[in-house]
Amino acid sequence: MTLRRLACAFVDGVENAATQSLHFVDGAPDRVLLDAPGAVTELCIWVSVDAATSLPLRRLALSLWAHGQEIDWITYEDAAVAPPDGWQEAAYTVDHIFSIPHHLTWREAIFEVRAASELGPIGSAQLTLELPPPF
Repeated sequence: MTLRRLACAFVDGVENAATQSLHFVDGAPDRVLLDAPGAVTELCIWVSVDAATSLPLRRLALSLWAHGQEIDWITYEDAAVAPPDGWQEAAYTVDHIFSIPHHLTWREAIFEVRAASELGPIGSAQLTLELPPPF
C-alpha cells in the first residue's frame, strides 16, 4: 500500500456533497461540463488523503489553485489528521471540501489541489471545469 495518496472529485454542495446536478465528462469525477456559465451555484472539490496507520499524518497542508493562483488553503495538525482512536485498519482517510468561488464557474478552468505532509509532498490533482460550445 502507498503510505499516502491524494484523490479529488467535483461535488455539488458542502452539506450533502451531492453530484446529481453535475455532468461528468466521460464519467470522470475530475471533469465537469456545465450547462452554462455559472450554472452550478455551489461547486466544490472533495479532497481525500489516505494515510497508513503505521505512518500516521502529523500535519497535512492542502491548497487549491486556479488560473495560476492559490485561491484557498488549509493546514491540519496533530489530532485532526491522526487515525481515529481504536482504529484497527491498515489505512485511514482525511477528508476536506474546498468551496469554489462562484465567479470562477463563469469560464473554463483547470483547478489544482496540492497536498503535503510533514514528510514532504503527497501529490497533486487537476480537475477541469468545461463549458459547452457557444452555439
